[in-house]
Amino acid sequence: MSRKNWYRVLAGALFAVEVLIATKLAHWTFVRWSLGDVLATAWLYCAVLALGDVPRRALALGVFVFACLLEFAQGLQLAQALGLDRGSVLRILLGDSFSWSDIACYLVGTLVALSLDRLSISHSWHRGA
Repeated sequence: MSRKNWYRVLAGALFAVEVLIATKLAHWTFVRWSLGDVLATAWLYCAVLALGDVPRRALALGVFVFACLLEFAQGLQLAQALGLDRGSVLRILLGDSFSWSDIACYLVGTLVALSLDRLSISHSWHRGA
């Protein structure tokens, strides 16, 4: 399996888990708010690599900065300022409230994605793909 396809599979699986969390596990607070944020940055990392090879450190930094910018947009209540309806897809993606713990989760997700990516690249089962 090529690396791009490997990351496509991972991104698809992470997206499916995110949808499951949002639709079926929303009542599990930790899963919805913390694990969901960790997985969101991991998904974004894999989604970018599914499109092409990118320097890993730059990608990790870019993913983390992007997630932080979204979080700060929540603090500025951008969704409300844009008049986005509650429950709309864009408002759900943008979010409603700022939290430093979300930023910590984004950092964890980014570091886990980068670390597992480096580990997978160093193992022979992933080499040559």
